[in-house]
Amino acid sequence: MTLSIFFVAALQIQTEEFPAWSGRFEQHFFHLPAPFSDGKDSRRVRIGNSVPLMGDSDSAWVSGLGWDWELELSDRTVQWEKITLNRNVSNHFAWQLGLFKEPLGLDGVTSSRFISMTERNLVATLTKSDNTGFMLKHGSSSWNAALGVFGRVMNGGLANGDNALSGRVVWRPWLKGDGQKVFHLGLSASARQTQDGTVQWDSTGGPSILPDLVDSEILMADSLSLQNAELSWANGPFSTSAECAAVALDGGDGGNAYAWSCQAAWILTGEHRQYRTSNGSFGRVVPLDPWSGSGLGAWEIISRMDRLKFPDQSQSSGCVRQGLALTCWLESNLHLQIGWDRIVAGDDEDLEAWTVRLAYDW
Repeated sequence: MTLSIFFVAALQIQTEEFPAWSGRFEQHFFHLPAPFSDGKDSRRVRIGNSVPLMGDSDSAWVSGLGWDWELELSDRTVQWEKITLNRNVSNHFAWQLGLFKEPLGLDGVTSSRFISMTERNLVATLTKSDNTGFMLKHGSSSWNAALGVFGRVMNGGLANGDNALSGRVVWRPWLKGDGQKVFHLGLSASARQTQDGTVQWDSTGGPSILPDLVDSEILMADSLSLQNAELSWANGPFSTSAECAAVALDGGDGGNAYAWSCQAAWILTGEHRQYRTSNGSFGRVVPLDPWSGSGLGAWEIISRMDRLKFPDQSQSSGCVRQGLALTCWLESNLHLQIGWDRIVAGDDEDLEAWTVRLAYDW
């Protein structure tokens, strides 16, 4: 039923009558080892809109004010993913108010439409951050910065904390075109109180259909601080990136959590992954020979390894994941991916999982 509604809406809103509508559909199919069963998952089914609320005004803070929203309609949940008031005050300065992503980490701020693998890296487990708040953004072609104050979470942010101050700075000393060549350096940090004096992290370690293979269980802490560093380099069809994050718990049980991720990618057909200077992240691949022109699309291979480590007092020590993926970008907004993950969760035996991902957006 959900998919039928989604596709009917998709056909209707891709007309000139609804130019500001957007949406995405991501379907996953899994092959898992025993004792788990093969399955499928409507990973994301979203629809959204961007609505101008106010035209020119004497005040630069409200002139051109806009409202953006996005609703998740998958089989697993129905919830708001984004509800914001926003304003581009100038070419280099903007503000945002509402429910949106905190500016933390490269993979964390990258849209699910453009992530390289079937799931985000394990660093994003420590930096997941769909929270309510107010954020200021400033930037240019060579750098951008974001700083925000965030309150109580709606969709389960970083360590379920509230009263947070989070920021991110990205510098691009080398950028050519829309990402043909780019060297990217980024730093982000967050200081926050915990909610009810507790902290808890959990993760499937890989495919979304799995139960949480690792769980820190409830840890006591009064506050926590996060630091994240990211580095990425791309030269035409070749790209590499690395990211690491550390979270220090203050008071209570104390301790530190950390995660790191390294990946490399090569687009076999010669295209490059676009770069988005608006928020310092990588975007889609535009095939030179798309499917709609009777071509074979753009083919990309990706390799990644990441590690997640919980504090020593946790029930689980964390996990390690190795991954490979082959992606065919049939169109710039339509791609098919086959991914393999090897997951070692704590002291348990490792498992291997296969995921087929079909993703479409407009």
